[in-house]
Amino acid sequence: MSKLSKGLIIIFLAVTGICSVYAGEMNLPFWQEPLSTASQTPGINQNLVSKEIYVNGTLPDYPWIKVSEYKNHQVERCITCHEGIANISPGHPPEFGCSVCHGGEPESLNKEQAHATLIYDPEARTGKRNPSSLSVVDKSCGQLYCHSGHADEDRNHINRVKKSMMNTLAGVISGLRYQWAAQSRKTARYGTLAISDKDGSIPHHQGALEKLGQVPFFSPST
Repeated sequence: MSKLSKGLIIIFLAVTGICSVYAGEMNLPFWQEPLSTASQTPGINQNLVSKEIYVNGTLPDYPWIKVSEYKNHQVERCITCHEGIANISPGHPPEFGCSVCHGGEPESLNKEQAHATLIYDPEARTGKRNPSSLSVVDKSCGQLYCHSGHADEDRNHINRVKKSMMNTLAGVISGLRYQWAAQSRKTARYGTLAISDKDGSIPHHQGALEKLGQVPFFSPST
């Protein structure tokens, strides 16, 4: 391949990358300044510069439950700044709105006010985008009749995930402790957090445990 061809490929990739980044970031910074200017311009109707979602969805299996009643927001203006964001899944259509999962003050067009009550875990250090951290998930995904509160236990995903090995890392911890002779058997004793199974269904024959303690930490000097 000639030096010219290589150079053209590098330039193409660089331009493509810049365009991708710009396209991904053209939401809040792109719209906030024009909105602020428009809101201070006499004679401009605020409703003409904001974009709205009407939260009129109902839960498929519970059609008498209105999604808007979870956070008491009938109209949301999040897409004024976040226009073009992809739907998370077919099970979470646009008519569910944003605040039912993310929290916040979706009627506001002021960034600080709109984001003041977002649901997120500051200790996770992933910003304010993710309301599904298990430390706060009961306020978002774990609301009644969403991923919790069903008669069918298989649909109560939040309760199951909190007890899963993916959350507790019980298998990793027990394997390492056994390998390094910190415990005499492979059976898990500890997890990343102390947890007890309180739902009354503990399938011991499948290896389920009643509880896990929090993994002990040892001082490097001992």
